Amino acid sequence: MTNSHCIKKCFNKAARTYDQHGNIQKKVGERLLTLLHPYFKEINTIIDLGCGTGFTTEKLANLYPFYQHFYAVDIADQLLKKATERLTHLTITIEEKNFNDFHYPHCAFDLVFSNMALHWSGDIKHTFLHIQNQMNKNGLFCFSLPLENTLQEFNSVKKDFFSLEEIKNYLLSTKFSLLTYHKETILLTFSSIKEALLSLKLTGTYYTRHRVTSLRGKSYLKELLQSVKINSPFLLTYEIGYFLVRKL
Repeated sequence: MTNSHCIKKCFNKAARTYDQHGNIQKKVGERLLTLLHPYFKEINTIIDLGCGTGFTTEKLANLYPFYQHFYAVDIADQLLKKATERLTHLTITIEEKNFNDFHYPHCAFDLVFSNMALHWSGDIKHTFLHIQNQMNKNGLFCFSLPLENTLQEFNSVKKDFFSLEEIKNYLLSTKFSLLTYHKETILLTFSSIKEALLSLKLTGTYYTRHRVTSLRGKSYLKELLQSVKINSPFLLTYEIGYFLVRKL
């Protein structure tokens, strides 16, 4: 089974519980949208990459109500069913695609938006290049993703997060102009480590490219439980990078 199929499977399993437990995704999405306010202009074509259940997509559509074309794509078809229900009152085209195969021959984008999704790319530099090729000149690319200190409490688990400088350098090498970028640390509080692990499972975010793991597996749970100093309450770290760039 390929990485993309494994990722899709994890998120599809979490479709029914994603909105209830996706607090970090909602919080980061709302903060990401604030980056766009100083750069508000006429935006005709928009795409949301990794739209999930459409929570932030809906807010983005409200921010730019006069768009002509709006696409929302995700790899997980069960999440897209939820997005379709949520966005039914909006003229948004919802499709199952991944970051590197979305292509609309008659539409170049003024705004590419992605909240907490691009770290799932198997080759993020290639993904940046592909995104750039789908954009209009001077188009905006606004995205967030977890950085290297995310989930630092689980020291024994190999993670796939980049540093802020790595993402910055990838963007510069693909000839994007950096408008603004920063990082912040968000701590989520849980009553126990098991509740924290459950929150990852119920949002589908327990897959890494180095190996596929299920939080139902007793050996995996035991490994995680032994890798941290168990206390109550339990804090889970998210280091988030926010980026707004322009295509040169």
